[in-house]
This record gives sequence, structure tokens and C-alpha cells, in this order.
Amino acid sequence: MSTALDIAIIDDEAVIRETLGDFLVRKGHRVRQFVDGSTACSAFASLPPDLALLDIRMPGDDGLDVLARLRSDHPELPVIMISGHGSMDTAIEAMRHGAADFLRKPVKLPDLVAALERVARLTEAERDRDRLRATLARAQAATGDESFVTISPACQELAEFIARSADTPFDSLLIAGETGTGKDVLARELHRRRHGVAAPFVAVNCPALPDTLVESELFGHVKGAFTGADADRPGAFELADGGTLFLDELGDLARGAQAKLLRALESRQIRRLGGRKDVPVTVTVIAATNQDLPAMVATGAFRSDLLYRLNAFQIAIPPLRERPEDVPALAAHFLARITSRHRLEQRDLTDGALQALRSYAFPGNVRELRNLVERAALLCRDRRIEARCLGLPRMTATTAAPATVNVPAPTDPEAQATHAALVANRWNRRAAAKALGITYEALRWRIDKHRLDV
Repeated sequence: MSTALDIAIIDDEAVIRETLGDFLVRKGHRVRQFVDGSTACSAFASLPPDLALLDIRMPGDDGLDVLARLRSDHPELPVIMISGHGSMDTAIEAMRHGAADFLRKPVKLPDLVAALERVARLTEAERDRDRLRATLARAQAATGDESFVTISPACQELAEFIARSADTPFDSLLIAGETGTGKDVLARELHRRRHGVAAPFVAVNCPALPDTLVESELFGHVKGAFTGADADRPGAFELADGGTLFLDELGDLARGAQAKLLRALESRQIRRLGGRKDVPVTVTVIAATNQDLPAMVATGAFRSDLLYRLNAFQIAIPPLRERPEDVPALAAHFLARITSRHRLEQRDLTDGALQALRSYAFPGNVRELRNLVERAALLCRDRRIEARCLGLPRMTATTAAPATVNVPAPTDPEAQATHAALVANRWNRRAAAKALGITYEALRWRIDKHRLDV
């Protein structure tokens, strides 16, 4: 540890204070000594230290009582408890009260150095989390209004749930809907109403989590937990503490990770990979899927207990073809945001353009509508956007929409094989990639190349 710290030693034994104090001063730290907790707390009111060493057994206030007061007055202050009557129960009790570490008397100086290093790593991880939270808050504020837009009778129940979501006591929620219906936008809208934009919103794309790193990504790890783990690192649950964790495409989460996720949802505690203690988290978990999870349960691809846990609150977003009333409102919403973001002159959709959009089946749902409007706004030279500027595919008003995706032309073997694998595996991309013998990223490249998701 190269940074000089202001360290307080609170112990009624003078020899302990002097021995530890002299050692820490030689290490370059500043040291203040206190014979009891009351004196220390009074001094900290005007000048709190960077770290405190606190004896458990002292005349007057018990060390655990002093710890509780310090945690209340200075919640960011790391405290290392020391005791000559150390036992596992004592250590556990100290950690439950918020101690950063625990040392037994007589304190071995190498153990003290190791404890200081552990606390330094923990403090830095917490600062990283705070910085990330601030970055997320700025990013969320910069994205503008991402509210879920709907006026359709088909979404009446959904709109009512959004309106009362701030007062609805759910800690987990499952959003179902086809690709492109706006599940991520709805999740952000619910987060904004429940927690506000300043709280962290952490999104995790489940199919992109490698099997070997999924536990680390979700729950974090400690230094040395595996090759390459050269520092402590918080996972998505810890980063989302106090806000929302969004698990996108949950149906593609590896089955082994599903059990660990269930445990975290039940206990609201996580344990970092390689760690020895559970960490409580207060987080709203919103999961989204475009797959038939009950059907996956029947085939053994998804855990029934996890589905039942998430099913306490479940909402479904109808596809855009079932709510055509929303098309004009959504188009206007996207057009306003796009012209503002790109600093364009005001654009308007003609009646002909709106009619063309209403009559289109939108296999790609809201995401496809947004892309069509953006392309038209950027490429159209006129302030009034005609239907021809939209570049709609030749699908007409009376053409039935595909159930979920485009079916590739029979002359393209790669597209046909990819489509067949997706269908055979119920659109579980991870399973489809495995069946094809390719990586998940290669599968995504094929899906984009052959437009299999729009």
C-alpha cells in the first residue's frame, strides 16, 4: 500500500497502541491514538480518519457498540476489529456489524499489512462502483426520454401497470414479448419510475455471457479466484445495488447459472467467486425473454423453480402488428428524438407515409419502425417525409406478418441451416450456436447478415 493514510487506533492497552502506531508510522502513515470509543467518536466528528483499528473488549462502550456508531456517523469509514478474545463467532459478529476485517491479538505485523491491503482493494472497488454509478446516471440522463409509448387498447393493462409501478411492491419481474417490441425500453421506464435516473440501471445480455465467466459477471470475484483475476471485481448484482438489474434474453442463460440466479433472487445475497462471505444486495431484477419459457421448462432447458419465482409478476408486450394504433404515436416520438439528436430541421410524416406505416406488418416490431423512421429522417431532403422515403419492404397491408422472423430464401444454404437450428432450439441462440458448431458471436453475425430477426 503506497498511499499514506490517516489511521486511528482505538484500544485501551497502551502497548498495543504504541506497537501498532510505531509500525504504521514507519510505513509512512499518520496515526492517531484513542483509549476509548467515546473520545474517538468525538474527534471524528470534525476530522474522520481514512481507517480505524478498533478493539472489541474495552472499558465503557463495547467495541461492537462503537462500531455501530461509527457505521452510522461515517458509513464510508473502513474499520478493522482487533481482539485478544478472538473466535470465529466473534469475527462473524464483527463482520455482520460492518467491520471490513478482523485481527486477533497479539496482532502479527504481516497480518496487519495484509488486512490493510485487503481493505484498500475493497475501498477501491467501492469507489469504482460509485464512479460507474455516476457514469450510468449521466448516460441515462443524456439519452433523453425513453418512455414506453402506447395508446393502444391492447396495451391498456400494461399502461395501467406502468402507471402504478412505483407503488407496486415487486422485487422481480418478467417481461415477455417478441424481438424488437421494446422490452428494454419498458424495463428502463419501470426503473425510472421506481428508482429515478440517478439510481444504477445495469443491463446484462445473457446469451453473451460465456459459460466460464457467467458467475463472475453476475456476482463478481475476488483476487486470485481464477487465472487472470488480478483484483477484486464487483459483479452486476453489486453494481445494480439500490437500483435495477436487467437480464435481457434470460432464456439463453446457461442452466448452471440459473440455479445461482435463483439463489440470489431468493436470498437477496450474493457471494463473489472465490469469496468467503455473502453480500446483501437491494436490487430490483427485471428479466426479459422472447422465448416460450414454459415450453423450455417442459424440455428441461429452463428451471421450473426459476420461472415460478419470476412469474410472481409477469407482463407481456403485444407485437406491433396487434396494436396499429401505436404506429403514428411511436413514429412521431422517434422522429422528434432523431431530429433533436442530429440537429435536423423539423420533419413531418405525410398522411401517405403514415398510412403506409399503418398497413405494414412490422415483423421487426418497434425496433424496425424506429430504424425506418431514422433512415427516412436522415436521407430525406424534404421536411415532409413521403411514403417512398421510408424504404418499406414490398410486404403489403394484406400480407400476413411472419410469426417472429423472416424465413430465408431456399437458395441460401447458410441462412437455411441457421434458421433451422434456431427453430429446432426454440430460438435459444446459445443452444443453436452449439448445434451449428459455431460461436455465439458467429451466430449473431449470421442472424444480422441474413436478417433473421426482423
